[in-house]
Amino acid sequence: MKKLQSSSGARSYISVAILGLTSFTFYEILIYLYPSVYWYDAHVRLGLRDQILLGHWLPLLQAVIVFISNISLDLVVLRSFLAMVAVASVTSMFFLAKRLFSDTTALIAGMFLAFNMMFVALAIVPYPEVIFVGLGLISLVLLDEPVFSRRFYFGVLAINLACLTRYEGWILSAIFIIEGGLKLFSKLNCRSAIWPAIKLALLLNLGPLLWLFIGFPDSGTVFDRLKSIVAFEVMTSTPQLQSHLLSRLNFQHIQQFSSQFFSLLSWQFHPEFLILAAIGLLFALFNSASKLPHIRILVFLLLDWALLAFLQPWGFGNLRQPFILEVFLTLYAAFGLEQSLWWLLHRFSTLIYRGKILQWILPVTMIASIILSASLARSSYKFVVETSREPDFIIPSKVGNWLKIRLTLSDGILLLTDDLFQPYALAAYAQVPFERVLDDRLDPQLIQDSLDKVLVVYIIELYRSQENLSQPEKNLLADLKTGNIPSKRILVGQTYVWIVQANELTRLSIKHTQSDYDTIAEPFLVLQKNMILSQEIIRTSYAE
Repeated sequence: MKKLQSSSGARSYISVAILGLTSFTFYEILIYLYPSVYWYDAHVRLGLRDQILLGHWLPLLQAVIVFISNISLDLVVLRSFLAMVAVASVTSMFFLAKRLFSDTTALIAGMFLAFNMMFVALAIVPYPEVIFVGLGLISLVLLDEPVFSRRFYFGVLAINLACLTRYEGWILSAIFIIEGGLKLFSKLNCRSAIWPAIKLALLLNLGPLLWLFIGFPDSGTVFDRLKSIVAFEVMTSTPQLQSHLLSRLNFQHIQQFSSQFFSLLSWQFHPEFLILAAIGLLFALFNSASKLPHIRILVFLLLDWALLAFLQPWGFGNLRQPFILEVFLTLYAAFGLEQSLWWLLHRFSTLIYRGKILQWILPVTMIASIILSASLARSSYKFVVETSREPDFIIPSKVGNWLKIRLTLSDGILLLTDDLFQPYALAAYAQVPFERVLDDRLDPQLIQDSLDKVLVVYIIELYRSQENLSQPEKNLLADLKTGNIPSKRILVGQTYVWIVQANELTRLSIKHTQSDYDTIAEPFLVLQKNMILSQEIIRTSYAE
């Protein structure tokens, strides 16, 4: 029997290795065919790829970007690395499902997650969600080990890294602290349990504590820092935080949010998977020998939903809102499929020779899983294709790649843009430091000083509407079009690039008005770069 179990286990590991290779190949095909990075936060991170600390954004993903960028500035390298991280997250799902259910459910859950639409979309661009769920899933496996065992300490590492990836990790950490403390006090007397409980709380809070005390040390007391984090997440100022929360404590808001949330969930996750997930969750809660892991997951998901409902700054239609819920629903959808087919085959046992039922269950289950996974992959492919072709992303991609092979150290870049996002995107694709991209957010003297140091200037039209340009930008564009400034115009993709000798732009002045600054919320200050990463760009990103 042991030999049989060992053989079965080896086959399951071979299967998950094949799944990992298949999913990685799928991600690489998408990266190769559709090289435009999509969504706004990703370009901000890429544009500032030499900095780890960006305001109140947790640092782990940015640390990965900085590390890979020091090896290569090619976005394919970074995206391929993120695809490998996604495969690791799929493997984490496999181990959690294997621990909670069976090898078959584990493989199905891995398949469903690997080809889930939002998982695929987030797997190949720099967003923290995929890293977070991988760390969260493996921490659910390892922190279920005996407290202070060797595997438990690996779980401590995983949960603290998760806490440095997304703030939802702090919720998961609090759940384990409360649960572990209750276990300690139930097994030991009160005096004996105090120190182990304190040790447990400190271990599981190392990431949050490190961030609170080192991440931004000039924010006042710990309570002030917590408030500033919440204010940052909800995109409001700290004095307005209370009114922001109170405005959401009403039935109408909850109803509107819930309706939009579950509409997104149904679209992204597909109704058939929602049905399977409901079946799997019911089976897990009522038929599992150990219900605690499922209750723990359910509590985490409810708290995460409440966090989104009451604190979220995004529009109700933000595509990433249901993602973490989708990940765990994937786990239960896999279990629901296995249990449903097992039940159906046994119901037809009067028509099928009972001794053959066990031979039918596995192949039928795997065929159904492959068919469902193929439908997920098709939706994922279509979503990535459509998203990567959006003008906001594909236009700077084409211009940046065109500039990348032409720019020299004696060349300058000047943007005519009405969007805070575009300079970051152009810096990412052109593979130049962010401070080399000049636009009207910067001080006029800084622009002039930069132009005085170059020989040739590439002036790039990256705006949605010419009416939204500042008056100096309109004047410059008019001078270029009328020939008052000698230049060469080239059509790159869907936009124009003007090549101008720098001495033709002497004393160029692009000035701000006070109203320009009134639209910019509390910024990320990067003084050494003389630039502003405003919360407006983040708000625009979340609205997508």
